[in-house]
Amino acid sequence: MLTRKLPYAVYFAAVLLAASFWQSSAQQSQPKFLWSWQTNTYVPAGFEGKVLPSPGATVTVSFELVQGGKLANLQGNKLLNIPPQTIYWYANNTLISNIPGKQTVSFTAPSVPGTVTVKVQLPGYPGGSVFQSISVPVVPPEAVIESRYPGGSFVGTPVNVRGIPYFFNVKDPFALNFEWSVNGEIPQNAEDPTNLSIGLNPDAPSGATLNIKLTIQDPSKAVLAASANTTLTYVR
Repeated sequence: MLTRKLPYAVYFAAVLLAASFWQSSAQQSQPKFLWSWQTNTYVPAGFEGKVLPSPGATVTVSFELVQGGKLANLQGNKLLNIPPQTIYWYANNTLISNIPGKQTVSFTAPSVPGTVTVKVQLPGYPGGSVFQSISVPVVPPEAVIESRYPGGSFVGTPVNVRGIPYFFNVKDPFALNFEWSVNGEIPQNAEDPTNLSIGLNPDAPSGATLNIKLTIQDPSKAVLAASANTTLTYVR
């Protein structure tokens, strides 16, 4: 009776295929974290970017765990006497929560800009401990001077500009202090500090400039301030 042996190359390919299949299955079985986070700092209506926390702001982070294409149950099941998973939350390596089943936490951003590393660990997860971390940026607040003058040139007066705060830890922009200066002088705009209307001497020559500076400050936190400046040129 003849025994036909598999060529070595075919045997080796079969081993590689089996190993690849096992590795692929193992990777597919690894749980995947789905993160989300938000903060409560101020941005103007219509802002389409990511709202970022500034120092002292509240940050809320949550996650879901996906395995096998389905959301993992971390809350347990009382009817089946299955306890919820104990979830450890860390912010910059400091434990902030270890409550079973707690998939959302809130914390206060540090007093200086930087990055907060938020880590979640589930040591009792079926199949072995799982953990992952994300980075949440903490930024200084910003001030923007909005002027509708293409190229920074204007042909008539008054000149109207608007101050817009971003990422201050307030709900109402009128809770902030707006300090304007034009060519080094402080204008009067007490009625609406967010808007500035500037008149120009009718005898001003073409090429005269308005150097506008704005500082926005949170009166409850003197260290939180932001500045912006722009220069507009008169063209006859």
